[in-house]
Amino acid sequence: MAVASGFPAGWVPLLGGRPVRPLAAVVPALLGAVWLFALCAWSLYCQLAGLGGPIGSAWQEALVAVCYAPLLAWAPLLVAVTVANHRRRCRSA
Repeated sequence: MAVASGFPAGWVPLLGGRPVRPLAAVVPALLGAVWLFALCAWSLYCQLAGLGGPIGSAWQEALVAVCYAPLLAWAPLLVAVTVANHRRRCRSA
């Protein structure tokens, strides 16, 4: 796995085969996680405040809830993977 080792694949323009600094990966990932947390919080607020209209019948709303529930794990899992990758890459530093 070329990316997991800190070196992008050779075919990637401008970066191929060159090492990527750990913070160049950690900072965008954590900013993305903050954005995802904010998006989930805003969605929850809109749902609780009744800002969105009804989706349809009760079973349709339940289906939407079941389909979107895994997305709530995206931000915390992104943080966990980012921190683990940073610790692994910076262990010897």
